[in-house]
Amino acid sequence: MVGKYLRTRLINSTAVNNLINGRFHPVWIPQLSDKPAVAFQVSISPGDATKSDKATYDNYEVTMNIWGDDYDQLEAIDAAIKAELDFTRGTAAGITVRQIEYRGGADSTDEKGEFLCREAKYMISVNR
Repeated sequence: MVGKYLRTRLINSTAVNNLINGRFHPVWIPQLSDKPAVAFQVSISPGDATKSDKATYDNYEVTMNIWGDDYDQLEAIDAAIKAELDFTRGTAAGITVRQIEYRGGADSTDEKGEFLCREAKYMISVNR
């Protein structure tokens, strides 16, 4: 569910899409794909469940792996995504988001050291 929301927001953002050219993938980036590209993974938990009532929203812990050829590219994509998403809310692709919060990140590389990666973490609360 949250993937459709993110794809809609990020691909429709000129600042982000000019940098990634539509390369936004769930879970992993297909081998031999052009870079830069972004893959995202999701972990879901109920937002406000109690012993007597169902939850009315879910929390999605989203990790975005931003892959690129150089560090300046990673910085630019990370900044554009953060500007588009951090502390925002709204509806896109029929999905209503209560709040998005940036939670930090880390740098890494692939096992051969050919590409750089910026891991960016977000908490996204979505109405059921």
